[in-house]
Amino acid sequence: MTTPLELTTALNQLDSTDLVLVDTVGRSPFCTDYVRQLLGFFDGIAACRFLLMPVATRDREMDTVTKAFSPLKVDRMIFTKADEAHTFGSIITHNMIHRTPVSYITTGQRVPEDMETASTEKITTRTFGDAR
Repeated sequence: MTTPLELTTALNQLDSTDLVLVDTVGRSPFCTDYVRQLLGFFDGIAACRFLLMPVATRDREMDTVTKAFSPLKVDRMIFTKADEAHTFGSIITHNMIHRTPVSYITTGQRVPEDMETASTEKITTRTFGDAR
């Protein structure tokens, strides 16, 4: 899709769908023109806005990217590439700083098959081990 109208039309056609993910093709969050362009696409669309972030991203970079996308008013997080990370500590750190709820964690390349609903238990067990 190359225009806000195309996005609105597509979303209207998918109105009965529970979850629609719009990939923004991994553009740099540091390009303010790009973030402004995204704002134009989503202006007037009543939807939950997710920011996707690889689990293995360093804390400082997560913070910087989150702040760069803050004009989009992100509602929730999806952490990706969990299968490539040994720990989920970055998720805990990010949540402590930004207080953005985590909805999903992806564990592979196939979407939506490799998407799991996030839970406190999954995140803490993966970070600290099973305390039972």
